[in-house]
Amino acid sequence: KKFAAATFHRPMDDPASIYVANLHPRLCSELLLAVFRLAGPATSAKALADRTSGTPLGFGFVEYPSRKHAARAIEKFNGQPVFGLPLRVEWAQLGSALAGRLPAGAGAAAALGSATGAAPDDLTTHYCLFIGNVSQEVDDAMLAEPFTRFGTSCSSAKVAMDAETGRPGGYGFVTYREKAD
Repeated sequence: KKFAAATFHRPMDDPASIYVANLHPRLCSELLLAVFRLAGPATSAKALADRTSGTPLGFGFVEYPSRKHAARAIEKFNGQPVFGLPLRVEWAQLGSALAGRLPAGAGAAAALGSATGAAPDDLTTHYCLFIGNVSQEVDDAMLAEPFTRFGTSCSSAKVAMDAETGRPGGYGFVTYREKAD
C-alpha cells in the first residue's frame, strides 16, 4: 500500500529532508542512512528515540543534498517494507528538526501563525517537540494552546494529518524559538 506524499515548491537543487515513519525498532540511524543511500547520496539520517528510555519512536528524518535526490527516495521507499513494516516516506515540512536537530533543510511543523492568523516564522532554526497520543478532536490551535504557557517563544503547532483520510493522525509537533522554553 502506497501512502500519499505532500509536495512543496522549492528549487530542485536545494538541500531537502524527508520524514520517514513506521520504522521497525531495529532500524537505527546508521542503518536508516544505509537503506536510504540505496536511492541516492543521503548526507545524514536520524531515527528518533525517547531521550529517557532510549525506546525507538518509530520515525526519523533523512537529509539529501537536493530535492531531486529526496524525491527519488520518496518514490522508491514510500510503502516499501523494511523489516516487514511498510515505510511512510514524505517531505519533511519546515521546523521538524526536533530537539536532536538535523542540518538546515530538515523540518515538520507548520507555523503557529497558520492557527492564529499571524504571519509564520522561519522555523528552520527552532526547537521542535514530537507530541504523541493526540486526540482525534484536537486541531492545530487546540494543540498550541497549552504549550504557549511554557515560555514566550512557542512558534508552531501542527497536528499531523493522515494523507489518505484527511483525519488527524494521532500526533503532532510543537516548536519553540528558544531551547530553554
